[in-house]
Amino acid sequence: VLKLYQLRVEKLGRRLGVKEEAIKLFCEGDIRGNIVFQISKLVSFLLKHTRECAGLSPWDAIVTGNATGRLVSVDCLDDVTNAQDEEVILLAKKAWGDEVIPKGVTGIILGHQLPHLSHLGVRARQDGVVFAACDDEENLRKLEHCTGKQINCTITAENVYWEVTETVKKNNPVSGKREPFFL
Repeated sequence: VLKLYQLRVEKLGRRLGVKEEAIKLFCEGDIRGNIVFQISKLVSFLLKHTRECAGLSPWDAIVTGNATGRLVSVDCLDDVTNAQDEEVILLAKKAWGDEVIPKGVTGIILGHQLPHLSHLGVRARQDGVVFAACDDEENLRKLEHCTGKQINCTITAENVYWEVTETVKKNNPVSGKREPFFL
């Protein structure tokens, strides 16, 4: 849907004077209104319970990949409104699912489950922002200890891995101890 219609919707919307926000959300609204989106919400719920019953990792990979940046902890993803002047990985306790990802965000770790086809999940995939969700407080506390530090985060379908990397200040490298953290 996005590949087929997004460009056409943007051109038509601009010619008709439609607000930019509405233009961007049109195709995503079509996706979320589809039965497939509703089924994806049910599947997300079932995946969580399947992971618990099978003793698997509590992490839900929404967008897999690798990201590097300073770990920043926020209460709500809505709290991050300005473009970042550096690459950051956000550790957010809460998100509604309809947020826009600010510039400079390379990864998102969310403290609760979120449907894969939420606006936020779709935007993360489009922007290449790695994204995982986990409602296990113990795992989130382990990651929270790295707040303010430069980390490398890898999100796979099975788990989330991170390590503290060397922190770099402008033209003044500071060596940091590399400690891999695996959950």
